[in-house]
Amino acid sequence: MRTPKLQYLYLQKPLVLLLLITVISVCWIYKGDFYTKRDLRKASVAASMVEKNEWILPHVSANEIAYKPPFAYWLMAVFSLPQGSVSPFTARLPSALAFVCLIGFSFLFFGRRLKGVESFLIPILLITSFGLHRAVMTTLIDMVLTTLIVLGLFSLFRWEEEKKLKGFPVIIPFILSLATLTKGPVGIVLPLLVFGVYLLLLQYNFWKISGKFILIALAAMVLPAIWYYLAYRQGGQAFLDLVWAKNFGRFLGGGFHISNFMTLIVGFIPWIILLFLSLFGLKYSFKIPAFKTICHNLLSMEKVKLFSLVSAIVIVLFYCIPVGKRSVSLMPAYPFIAVFMAQYIIYLTKHKPKITRIFSLIIGYMGVLMALVILLAMVAHLVDPMQLFGFIKSERILSDIATVWSYFGTFNLLYVILLCILLYTIYILFSQLRKKNNLKLLYATVGLYLAIFLTLDGIFFI
Repeated sequence: MRTPKLQYLYLQKPLVLLLLITVISVCWIYKGDFYTKRDLRKASVAASMVEKNEWILPHVSANEIAYKPPFAYWLMAVFSLPQGSVSPFTARLPSALAFVCLIGFSFLFFGRRLKGVESFLIPILLITSFGLHRAVMTTLIDMVLTTLIVLGLFSLFRWEEEKKLKGFPVIIPFILSLATLTKGPVGIVLPLLVFGVYLLLLQYNFWKISGKFILIALAAMVLPAIWYYLAYRQGGQAFLDLVWAKNFGRFLGGGFHISNFMTLIVGFIPWIILLFLSLFGLKYSFKIPAFKTICHNLLSMEKVKLFSLVSAIVIVLFYCIPVGKRSVSLMPAYPFIAVFMAQYIIYLTKHKPKITRIFSLIIGYMGVLMALVILLAMVAHLVDPMQLFGFIKSERILSDIATVWSYFGTFNLLYVILLCILLYTIYILFSQLRKKNNLKLLYATVGLYLAIFLTLDGIFFI
């Protein structure tokens, strides 16, 4: 998997390698049309800015205003200005750039505080997670919000780590302002809530924390307050009613929705498969430790891991309260969950190599299946499916086959390139399976799964 150049980048320039992998993983955003009505709906907000000059309170349709703050839509519109219209590429570009920033800053943050392999694996888990990848390939604003919330949390942690909350951190209110301008007050409330719980565990004085947080929140609300005022002047009471219902009404009487835990399982595909396999290779103890022991173990953790644990738990629980929140709302928790997943995967790689090898085999056969799909696409370009499957008598089945066949009707040089990449990564993975370097096998598995991502996007999203 690693040529000398890749090995040099991994050892000497890991950030460059990670950013390169990230850019490759989202390279298809310029292809294809809008995939869903939600994609088109989000793009129409930016289109109102570009075409109708509605920069404060644009319209989604003739009778519907876009009540959400406009920062992500401003980015879409600014990227669209040179061509004069909003395209799928310019609408997805803010999410893609936010994702690149998320990966880069996650590596910088954890790389300075955790071991080298662990800090490199964390962003790799984020790049290959199904939940984040799916969000990047759309026009949803949640990736921009995720990146800003995570950057805000990183900055808050550094403020305590380096200055013990002394002084006034100007950059933090600015980041939280942009988060609020992306999707409302949650951009301020959630980071401060997470950080407040963390500080209480570090035994900071509650009133000292409250005073600091009030100042940060007030400073962070300056820019959003200007937009809310201008939007109110245009939208009137109808705008305020929408803001209240969407930002606060969902938290009143909504109950507790545990279904969000299931979305995390789907979001961390394929790595959740490895975690599931590991359940069959562990020894279990049914002795429950004392509460004091649990508290002592938590407080004796490395600060960055305690912060990550608090962040993951608080963010997930926070989004289990409101009604109607989708899986993408949980994305700010992904980098912090990935910290513990990376630690556990490295443990499995070193001490339970059979489990890692079974997982690698599963990904390997997925790659083989994908290669067969591409070969099928090549055949689809050359053969009439009605002739190939003429022995089937059911017209309905034949119609379904023709529909699937149509996906592969645009065969070109791209298919050959994707097939070569896929076959190369399959070869590397099965070569590493014959060796005993389990860490290289893990990286070979990552490489193959990235190739599968690239192939799926290249074929089905063009």
